[in-house]
Amino acid sequence: MREYLELTPSQKDARNCLYHRGEVVLVDRVISCHTTGILTQSLIEENNAFLLDLDGEKVFPLYQSIELIAQSLGCYQKIYDSHFSTGEKKAKIGFLLSARNFELLLPYVGIGDVLLTQVEISTQDENGFGVCEGKVFLNALEDKNLICQSNLSVLSPQGDFKDFLKEREGYER
Repeated sequence: MREYLELTPSQKDARNCLYHRGEVVLVDRVISCHTTGILTQSLIEENNAFLLDLDGEKVFPLYQSIELIAQSLGCYQKIYDSHFSTGEKKAKIGFLLSARNFELLLPYVGIGDVLLTQVEISTQDENGFGVCEGKVFLNALEDKNLICQSNLSVLSPQGDFKDFLKEREGYER
């Protein structure tokens, strides 16, 4: 059963939930989060570091949607951990292992467009390996506005990443 998690004002600002900093943060705001997924919002602005110039018009290429989904998943992990984990509550590093069934239904969007990213967790194990399904919608969360979808495999090691590596056979400094 899906349980919606109460968001603090700090958690609604995606920058407070991500390991990323500065201009590489694509997700602006967390709209809602539940035990198996999250919904985030991204406004495409003129200062977006990922814009391309297409015949004099600045556009956001939607192949970057994989990063939107991954960052939304990072927000989910931070919020979920803050509700259910007894460990440290800071944002953790995560690794994108693969993207499968990546489908773009639109090549790019423009400045001023709002992207809504919906992520549902399919699998999450105790070692930090997870699989999720991500969908990106343009301006409204309706099937007709779906512009991208993909399944991501990710790894978010528990605890400190250096300790995670040291536990693995053959690790050397």
